[in-house]
Amino acid sequence: MALLKAHKVSSPVVVVGIRGYYAKMGKTPANERNLWDDAIIVISSGGETYATFNGNVDPSAYGTNPKINKPYAVLKPGVWTYKLGLHGIRRGNPYRALVQGAPVTVLRDNKEETGWFGINIHAGGTNPLRTQSEGCQTLPGRPGERGSQWEAFIALVASELKRNNAKTVSYVLVNNA
Repeated sequence: MALLKAHKVSSPVVVVGIRGYYAKMGKTPANERNLWDDAIIVISSGGETYATFNGNVDPSAYGTNPKINKPYAVLKPGVWTYKLGLHGIRRGNPYRALVQGAPVTVLRDNKEETGWFGINIHAGGTNPLRTQSEGCQTLPGRPGERGSQWEAFIALVASELKRNNAKTVSYVLVNNA
């Protein structure tokens, strides 16, 4: 709760991403890409609901994203607004996810860029070595996969939004100290 106070977050539903939370699970003692070594936490109603999940808050790859001919986007730590929406529309397989509710700031080779980039919070699949991210925040599992962390996460967020009569989620992203 101190983290939320420090970031002046008072939303009834909050998702916290902690980059590198499980850093020692990879090949190095640092945060790595393409690995479920980050934590994603759902908190609502002043701490009444609290659940933690493995996640990935980094792109899966380094270098240039060939789809846009720019470096992969890394979401900058901060407080961002998200809402329920659809991910995967362009690929023809849309499913419920958290989508940007306002512009976000990303880093591309340490240069900041702010806008609407589709930096969503979505399912990352079941391959332990492929987190399915070009800059999004992902959780293990597939849409509709019973028992997956993804399905538990999105069901919890949706139910907490409804219970709190809220339309948006504050997403607080921090680097593990």
